[in-house]
Amino acid sequence: MERHLPISGTLGELDVASILARMHQQALDGRLKVSAARFTKTVWLQEGCVVFAQSTLADDALGSYLLANGAVEAAELEKARRRMQKNHCRLGRALMEMGRLTPERLWSEVGGQMRAIVFSLFPLAAGRYDILHPVAEARESIQLRLPVPAAILEGVRAIRDEEFVASRFEPGMTLYPAPAGSVPGAELMPHEAHVLSLVGGGLPLEEIVARSELLRFDTLKVLYALRVLGQVGDRRRPGRAPT
Repeated sequence: MERHLPISGTLGELDVASILARMHQQALDGRLKVSAARFTKTVWLQEGCVVFAQSTLADDALGSYLLANGAVEAAELEKARRRMQKNHCRLGRALMEMGRLTPERLWSEVGGQMRAIVFSLFPLAAGRYDILHPVAEARESIQLRLPVPAAILEGVRAIRDEEFVASRFEPGMTLYPAPAGSVPGAELMPHEAHVLSLVGGGLPLEEIVARSELLRFDTLKVLYALRVLGQVGDRRRPGRAPT
């Protein structure tokens, strides 16, 4: 597949979770660039993991993230920015020089910032995507190393848009589990394993929702994540024939 890069399309054809899943299934390292009216965000994949993410939105910058999460106050952030200009260094280093962040806290906060950028892409229903070759920026010192299946689960869990999740399913759909051992396991929470257990030998979507202990939206979110990860599908797949 790498010989055919770049690959482009619209999010109306394929959503971000599905794109990440396909890149992972094909062991494809590269950059997923998503462009919308107000921003461009890029996610780097390497060796089956999300390793880096960046955004052109000011609200996604590290300073804005730290301020929104209460890690720094506005006056401290402004002081750190002046130190950045004076010492020609990055914000994280300036905050460490001020004694405001420890190295452990810096790594944690930058990881959280990149996670937020990645997960903000999951509910997008409009925009353009481009899958590009990897470049040197993926060698940043602070990296996520977040396995793609875990990133998909976390990203879907964070979705709050009920209309988007509902639009991932067709009326009258019947869901089937994947054959045992055909899909690499992803670590499910107990409530997610509960929904997976309801799929059984194949059930209509509405019957799964009715049997679920979860609310409709939460049940659909779990089913959406499981479909993207290939653990359930809308077609019965034969089990592997014995050799």
